[in-house]
Amino acid sequence: MNSGYIDRKEEIYKVAIIGFGPKGLYGLERLLAEINDKIPEQRIEIHIYNRTKFFGSGDVYRNDQPQFLLMNYEDKNIDINIEEAPKMIANIASFSSWKASANSFQLASNSIPYYSPRALVGSYLEHSYLELTKACSKNITIIPHIDTIVDLKVVGTNYAIKTENEDWGMDRFSKILLTTGHFWFRPAVSKASNRNQIEFIYPVTKNLKIINADTAVCIKGFGLTFIDTVLELSEGRGGIFKTKQNGDLEYIPSGQEPSKIAVITRTGLPMIPRKGNKENTTQLRYFTQSFINELLSKHNINFEKEVLPVVLKDMYYSYYEQLFARYNNELRFNDDFKLVEKQVLDFHVNNDVLAFDWKKIENCFYDKSMLTSGDIIEKIRQDIFDVEKNTPICAVYNCWSKISPMFNELYVAGVLASDSKHKFDSYYFGLFNRLSYGPPLYNMKKVLALAEAGIINFDHIKNSKYHFDENLSKHILKTGSISSEFDMLINATIPRGDSKKNRSQLFTNLITRGIITECIENENDEKSSKIKMNTFGNPINIDGITLKDITFYGTPTEGNTFDNDTLSRTRNNYASSWSRSVVLDILKMKKIETI
Repeated sequence: MNSGYIDRKEEIYKVAIIGFGPKGLYGLERLLAEINDKIPEQRIEIHIYNRTKFFGSGDVYRNDQPQFLLMNYEDKNIDINIEEAPKMIANIASFSSWKASANSFQLASNSIPYYSPRALVGSYLEHSYLELTKACSKNITIIPHIDTIVDLKVVGTNYAIKTENEDWGMDRFSKILLTTGHFWFRPAVSKASNRNQIEFIYPVTKNLKIINADTAVCIKGFGLTFIDTVLELSEGRGGIFKTKQNGDLEYIPSGQEPSKIAVITRTGLPMIPRKGNKENTTQLRYFTQSFINELLSKHNINFEKEVLPVVLKDMYYSYYEQLFARYNNELRFNDDFKLVEKQVLDFHVNNDVLAFDWKKIENCFYDKSMLTSGDIIEKIRQDIFDVEKNTPICAVYNCWSKISPMFNELYVAGVLASDSKHKFDSYYFGLFNRLSYGPPLYNMKKVLALAEAGIINFDHIKNSKYHFDENLSKHILKTGSISSEFDMLINATIPRGDSKKNRSQLFTNLITRGIITECIENENDEKSSKIKMNTFGNPINIDGITLKDITFYGTPTEGNTFDNDTLSRTRNNYASSWSRSVVLDILKMKKIETI
């Protein structure tokens, strides 16, 4: 019987990967492995689209950025390899092994222990991409495009892609993987403020070039992007950090730094640095898989009432376990938390030491409406001391990175009440990131040195009143009785992928066409939304139909997934399910051909 026969012998199956940073690279790797394992003779074209020439590394890890921009992710955690069948088609070393090789010695020499320059990681990712392309069979053609995708539409049973440079191409794609990173797009300089505002700092050398030695700068944000900004405006301008005998750093200005650098934030709280010299041996006692399984059977869970108390129990226990040990005591675990608290009360009767205080850990400046540079310098010094000496408070900071993978199960399952999920996204997500995923200790020492040298001023860091004076063409900050003028405002915040602010043309068009739809989870915050999709990253269109030929992976899935670790091969891994769907689609077509 051949009435259903479709002549596809000469037809090449085409797929597209849109966005080719680490997540795009992981998608390619899994696809090549699946093809090699199941359909090695199939002719396939894989089109990969990236805004820049840095295929595999993307904009974040591009290998042309300054060497002083460091990872906040330890070397030991970076690896293109994945422990999953089918096996990879190429033998590629882990990052640590590759870094130790002769080929990468020159770049690796700029590293500090445990944390490498982002440019070096970018070189590793680009090396991995090239190794995969070299290992491809002759039936697979990989076609890279340096271009920005602006639109996508259905053509028959396939999809057409429109780019900035080529308009609508002739290629038709059966499957598409979108790994576009932050799908909002912010231009480097805001047109509305006459070049008085920088909305996105990367690449730093290019986007911060307009700032010179007589520019007064105000930076919005106090996280990892803030550190990149101030290092480019100091070390990137010829300044030098020298190590003192006690291990602290001293900054020697070049004279090319901005005339003034101020910082504004919502809380004024710096991120906790990380030393990165040993495994996180924190053992969770209360936030366990059985606890998660119990919550997964419920609905409308209140994070602050049902989840946070258990998080705090583990933080409390970890803190006192370390503190007891320092006094040659042993904290005995008990499922009945009151019996643990009783041991702690007895301990404090005999030992005059700081008690666990979540309110101060959460915000040590909760009782101060305004802060000074002295307040922030003192806080940074204390954080550096705690991390260097591994004081018991570090056990608290280590807890969330252990809790996070299990909490991800709750988040993805959608069992949190919408208001509670919004509270987590808007507040607790940032809080736990600040406590557990801060910069390398060395970088925070640099920030301290810059503050002590008077390069950075923190007097406006909290509760400042801001406005832009059109007549003066200046940004004005007023904090209490202090008023200051600035020539340039730099936005050093990175919104999450579920922010509606400044969506790219591609995602705006996808919404307009009805290919994707949005879900606003909190009616009090229109900016908080997510793309409607299933648990495999396939979007649900305006008609309620799941589009299984399109898959989102990484940042665009935020709001549906939690903490899309850019370099993780296993966290919210939609690359594997997408690559399997490609192979199954091809096998399905081959079955039709043989009817």
